[in-house]
Amino acid sequence: MKKEMVFIKKVEVTDCWENGKLSLLDSNRQPAWVARINGLDPKYGLARQFINKSLAIPEGRCLCYVLSDGAYCWNEYSEQHYGIVENGKLYEISKLDMVNLFTE
Repeated sequence: MKKEMVFIKKVEVTDCWENGKLSLLDSNRQPAWVARINGLDPKYGLARQFINKSLAIPEGRCLCYVLSDGAYCWNEYSEQHYGIVENGKLYEISKLDMVNLFTE
């Protein structure tokens, strides 16, 4: 992942992020998931390593994923989001920004 870059979009996430945990509403109909982005993939665009749901902390109808610094994508309400965790804060970025993080 590149260290210095200008982002098209970089917005701090505060509504579902607290104490290093991302809380996502989960249901059978619209399952939530989180994946760590490890680089680029020729078939899917981004190389993702999905975090097993068994590692998430259930809190009512939500699943809480503990995330360390790095790049992630997540799905909630059938909508995919991209973000980076830096120094304990989660920032949502655009998909293009995510691809640019791993482009030389």
